[in-house]
Amino acid sequence: MKKLKYVLISLVAVLAFTAVSFNNSTTANAKTKYLASYPKSMRGNWYIYTKQLGLSKVVIKKNSISEADHIEKGKAKYRTFSFGKPFSKKYLAFLGNGSAKERYSSKKHMKRREAAFSSFAGHYVKLDKHQWLFYTVRYTQGGWPLNGYLNVRKVSHKPVLSFINDSPGNKDPHYGPVHLARTVKEAKKIKGKKFPKSFKYHNHYNDYTDPNYSVVL
Repeated sequence: MKKLKYVLISLVAVLAFTAVSFNNSTTANAKTKYLASYPKSMRGNWYIYTKQLGLSKVVIKKNSISEADHIEKGKAKYRTFSFGKPFSKKYLAFLGNGSAKERYSSKKHMKRREAAFSSFAGHYVKLDKHQWLFYTVRYTQGGWPLNGYLNVRKVSHKPVLSFINDSPGNKDPHYGPVHLARTVKEAKKIKGKKFPKSFKYHNHYNDYTDPNYSVVL
């Protein structure tokens, strides 16, 4: 899933463990309770207006999240990430190294890897005195994996989906939040607004400087 100026490009510095490294950070552990699907309160359509991307739409289903930008122009191309519990260490190793019969260079194995790159795992965390769903990619080979925080709560009696970008290399590792509404009409009303009584704002971005970035994905 495209991000706000710095903001929505989830940046997490990841160290590779081997020459053909893969990231084990989202393998399951006993202390973290990972979700099997997105909570019902988050599912459905969400909208946000930004200067660079126009009207963006985010669609959250039980096990996927999709985003399309400039949807006011007509046909929109969606980017989609699946959602589930972390992969096992065995499967991560398989994705990174392939197998004797099927090397990772095979088309079938490359499709598995591509699907793994475009998938999230998530769990609840406490941030700014509220509960947020923290998500991160389930598989990456070094680089900057995409992660962030999602939260749904009512503002002025209307549901709002809020997003915070995670960028640990900075003094304040969080950017945002930015807010998405259930309808286009509501998205227009809250464009660029802050709700200080409901949220703590870190580095807040209302617009994008790079049209190649998107809101959440």
